[in-house]
Amino acid sequence: MDNSIYKKCEVCGQEKHISEFSKSYRNRCKACVAEHTREVRAAGKLTARVKATGETLEVEPSGTMQISCGSFITKDGRRIPITALEFEKEIDWEQRRYEIAKGMLAACQSNADPNMFQMSMEEASKWAVEFADYLIEELKK
Repeated sequence: MDNSIYKKCEVCGQEKHISEFSKSYRNRCKACVAEHTREVRAAGKLTARVKATGETLEVEPSGTMQISCGSFITKDGRRIPITALEFEKEIDWEQRRYEIAKGMLAACQSNADPNMFQMSMEEASKWAVEFADYLIEELKK
């Protein structure tokens, strides 16, 4: 196997040819990206708040354009322009966990005081993930 044209997917752990990797998520294979997208769409009941009234609605894209802006349809059939809605942002906690752990590991490695962090890469990695898990627990409260 030629290692220069194969790499390991960060999600499924399988080694695949680089042509099987997503261009958007460079360390994820297309199959894993597609599966993630399917899961998000299946769970993706969009909840929006009408800016003017504060009413919270479940909506879905209407697929049409009205006056140069997209609109959404509510369960009761009302068509509401996107500009009249505020959407709740879904947080991808697993992605957040990865970003926090990566940042902490980088901070650990680049610390100016070499005596402060005298641990192996394995220890530092475990510490960074534990830190990320703790921080996410606090953020979810």
